[in-house]
Amino acid sequence: MIPVKFRLLVTVMLLLTSNLLFGQKNFSLAEAISLTLQNNLQVRHENLNALVEQESVRASILTELPHINASATLYSNYGRSLDPSTYNYINQQITTSTSNIYASFVLFEGLEKKNRIAERKLSLGLANAEIAKLKKDLTLRVIATYFTILTSQEQLKVASLHNGFDKLQLQREEKLLEVGKNIKNTLTSANAQFAKDNLTYTQIKSRMESSRLELSQLLEVPNDNYGLLPPGDKDLAEDTVYNKQDIMNRVMGNNPEIKAVSIRESIAKKEIELAKGELYPSVSLIGVLSTNYSSFPQYDADSQRYIPRDFFYQSHTNFYQYFGFNINVPIFNAFSFSSNVKRQKIKLQESVIDTKITKNNLSKTVDQAVSDINSAKEEYRAALNSLNATQEQFKMIEFRYKNGLENIIEYNRALSERNQAEIHEIEYKYNVQLREYLLKYFMAE
Repeated sequence: MIPVKFRLLVTVMLLLTSNLLFGQKNFSLAEAISLTLQNNLQVRHENLNALVEQESVRASILTELPHINASATLYSNYGRSLDPSTYNYINQQITTSTSNIYASFVLFEGLEKKNRIAERKLSLGLANAEIAKLKKDLTLRVIATYFTILTSQEQLKVASLHNGFDKLQLQREEKLLEVGKNIKNTLTSANAQFAKDNLTYTQIKSRMESSRLELSQLLEVPNDNYGLLPPGDKDLAEDTVYNKQDIMNRVMGNNPEIKAVSIRESIAKKEIELAKGELYPSVSLIGVLSTNYSSFPQYDADSQRYIPRDFFYQSHTNFYQYFGFNINVPIFNAFSFSSNVKRQKIKLQESVIDTKITKNNLSKTVDQAVSDINSAKEEYRAALNSLNATQEQFKMIEFRYKNGLENIIEYNRALSERNQAEIHEIEYKYNVQLREYLLKYFMAE
């Protein structure tokens, strides 16, 4: 059995090493998720897309207002041209100007504006659903990596204890061999045990470093500048009944993927209405205010000479206005409008199928999640039993070994089984916590 003082010494050294890192920040799972979502550039990018969609909604609403535009032209005419103020042809260089204010208001356009506003609002909802989906995917990655690191950290502490004890045992056997109280086979067995546990230690360390690097990239913090706080303790082996239908109902109401495909289906329906609107006539109210000016002088019969005309007087005199209706009726457009309607109907059928596929996949995911957590609890209970059994077995064989009743090979076999049982118990313990957190996250708890 590993001496208690040696265990305490190694544990204290590991704790001091981890806490002496300059400026280290310890994150809980909730803090790690929050920081990831805060720093992730993809989330920021999708937030900007949502702002674009929000502005598109505003722009589509503003199309309900009338359009008013103003224009002005200035020409210098040479040769035979039409005087816009008298509508007479003249053969002289003149300067002409025309000013207009044009207003139009759509009275009916196949309900295009109404449907377009609804479609843009749905697109905004889809953008928000895509953000939620991205955050969900990032959160799942953080949860999985977080528990992988916690598992590796605790396993590494245990593996370090095993390595330290194996090294002491190897040194002891070497000294006994030197004084002739041991045989070479005993030393070889001790060396093999040390190499085996050292390999386990190296594999766990490599897995932990890889997971820490992945999490640091998600958190956007230096790899050597953070620590993790383990979740609260609870009875992981207790039996919990999970109602699949209840979980599924809650997931269906909260899952962003379901919301996204449902919104896409609604958008497809609106696209059909927009395509059908192109088949209807459009009616607009229009109004124009206009005036013009010509530099061609006006003939004065009294003085029998041409008098230059004032710009402001002429603009006032030539001012006119008109109002009317504009009707545009689609008669034949190479069947482009009807073809567009058919395409949108096909896209709707695709959206309906996508919704069913997503719901079916989500149902399978929930079934798998419930199965995984039940299996994880069974594995953890089995791991606990295995750990207790191997510990009792090791105590007995250790006692017999110290009293010369067992050889080093049996002793190392029992030690190896006990060591592996400790490593597996840690793995299954955190696997239960991981599965529980994933299930709670699916249910939005």
